[in-house]
Amino acid sequence: MPPFLSQRTWPLILRFARLIVFVIVGLALLCLAPSGKASAAEVEFCPAVLGGYHIFGEANAGLISFYVWAESARSVSANVIVEGETDWYTFQFKDVAVLPDVAHYQSPTVRFDRTLYHSKPLYVRFPASERIVRWWIYDAIATGDSKFGWDKQGDVTCFPQRRATNQP
Repeated sequence: MPPFLSQRTWPLILRFARLIVFVIVGLALLCLAPSGKASAAEVEFCPAVLGGYHIFGEANAGLISFYVWAESARSVSANVIVEGETDWYTFQFKDVAVLPDVAHYQSPTVRFDRTLYHSKPLYVRFPASERIVRWWIYDAIATGDSKFGWDKQGDVTCFPQRRATNQP
């Protein structure tokens, strides 16, 4: 210990020196850390999902419009299972094109675009008095999908999703 420092001052100087070394080493590691473009993982459990719906009334009672969506462009054929309040139903759609559509989002603090993939509206008719509890794609075949590899999977069995906002 230098003669001009008191016994109380010397430990404070050592602590401060350790802090400076710690900060310098931390900054050096931060600068040397690999950097890259941030990315998010995307995953699909079925080649397509049933999306938004509209239930018609009056003269068109029992008619429901819906669309099919996915995370990339493709063509989809599928069998759909429908649970109604009084009965169960099935229907099919074949070679439905799921195409890109740029959605523009804006709030007071942020503005961004996102590419969504969905079909044009499809229609199915049920008995007018039937109330649909839920529906889901039971199995599907996709073609033209270069992102997720559904082409190679062939006919894929899909499981019901949890009850969500896309249920009629």
